[in-house]
Amino acid sequence: LLILWSFAFVTGLTPSVLRATLMFSFLQAGNFMKRPVNGINSVLASAFILILIRPSVIFDAGFLLSYSAVIYIISFYRDFYHKIQFKRRLPDLVWQSAAVTIIAQAGTLPLTIMLFNRFPTWFILSNIIIVPLSSLVIIIGCLVPLTFPLHFLSQFLARILDYLTGLTELLTEKASSLPLSSIENIGLTTTECILLTITIFLFIRFLLNRKSISILYPLTFLLFFILTGTIKDLSTRRTNEIVVYNTIGHSTIGIRSGRILNLYSDTILVSNDVKKHCATLNLRIRNNVIQGNSYQIKAGEKNILITGYLNNTMLKMTSPDILIINGLKPYIENNIMSDRKFDAVIISPESMLGFKVSAILRSFSSDPAIFIKNDGAFTKKL
Repeated sequence: LLILWSFAFVTGLTPSVLRATLMFSFLQAGNFMKRPVNGINSVLASAFILILIRPSVIFDAGFLLSYSAVIYIISFYRDFYHKIQFKRRLPDLVWQSAAVTIIAQAGTLPLTIMLFNRFPTWFILSNIIIVPLSSLVIIIGCLVPLTFPLHFLSQFLARILDYLTGLTELLTEKASSLPLSSIENIGLTTTECILLTITIFLFIRFLLNRKSISILYPLTFLLFFILTGTIKDLSTRRTNEIVVYNTIGHSTIGIRSGRILNLYSDTILVSNDVKKHCATLNLRIRNNVIQGNSYQIKAGEKNILITGYLNNTMLKMTSPDILIINGLKPYIENNIMSDRKFDAVIISPESMLGFKVSAILRSFSSDPAIFIKNDGAFTKKL
């Protein structure tokens, strides 16, 4: 336990490492007290402690992926592994690795699609090779500092570590460059992700042990998953909204009209965040490049002004309902006045605005000015 917790502190107490460390601690505590420990209870207890210490960890991708994979492995690995038996040692080891990979991938499938907007198709091939190599890298990486007093041994291990690390990176790169290595742009909403996770869990439970549950349970949640997607699609078709994305280094404003997303940006490149949003809602993109210091958009009954230069004359001419300040160093006159309240005042993520300027902008809207870089992406129904 002491060595394990030392390793956890060395790695920065990341959620995945803390999950394994806490879970093993619970298992060992049960052994010390001569009481059997349930694996699922240990996993959930470690998750409870992490959430209790830092509630925001529940939004961490590593936390979600780690716990979903482990819960699926504890629940299904043994039954799945025993479905196929190998008498020889080497095929059995390969099947063990493949079985763990398949079950873990099934558990993380909805989260992978929702968080990364893609699904890796060669995960079995890559994991069978990468997992043993990464295990060796971790073991040798721990031995290098421990053998530091013996320079000849430490240097020898460091060379092996350098070679294995390079080999791991090379094989990972090769796997990712294979044809059809991943399926892109298949985003999911949070609700769809939860329903798909439950559906997969119940289907695997039914397929591995048909006497445990009725087929009606997975089919019911599959129906809920399909209905959620249908409702999302109908809602998207009938609504309009403005989206100011939290992109890095440039402004990206989207005006969604049904399933058409009109993008207004200072670059022709579409960021991954925009692609993920479009994949989630099944939107088609129409790209428009913003040229000049100001750009006015008429969206329904709303006037939207995108500008890096603002004065009283411009405000009177455009009469915007939504004001978006863009540009790296936007200029706003000190004596600027507005005789009307805006629906929203939004500061693009690349803009560098001081406190005095934000105080001026605050008076233009009943709500505080929204700084995309700090507050996140902005959406508003039109």
